Amino acid sequence: MNTTMQKTSEVAINDPKLYVEIDKANSVILYQWKGHILDDEAKAGFLNVLKLINTHKITYIVADLFKFKGGTVTTAKWVNDEYSVMLKEAGVKKVATTVPESAFGEFSNRMALGEKLVALLQVEKFTNTQDAYAWFNQ
Repeated sequence: MNTTMQKTSEVAINDPKLYVEIDKANSVILYQWKGHILDDEAKAGFLNVLKLINTHKITYIVADLFKFKGGTVTTAKWVNDEYSVMLKEAGVKKVATTVPESAFGEFSNRMALGEKLVALLQVEKFTNTQDAYAWFNQ
């Protein structure tokens, strides 16, 4: 991580359901789901994020859940059981979720974080990206 923690991001994906930025200087990928996400959309999006993580040797993830409106239990289970292992194998060390300070924000966070994901990777919840970057730098 840069000691100054200046974001130097470029947009990698910007479609109606998924927005992804890569900050190569800090080894961070930020992704944001928009709206309600179906299983096939989620899996394809997560696999695209994984390709970017592998290509750019990313070690930190910010999962921005501010615009997330809901997914399925099937997707949450897949992320926990399979995707979390893929992230660990790709070299990801920390995952920060950013959520609003609301009941829905807390629900979104709980849905996104399964036991296996939390066991394999360091995971913390924040209400903004700046605090997530500070945590990455610890």
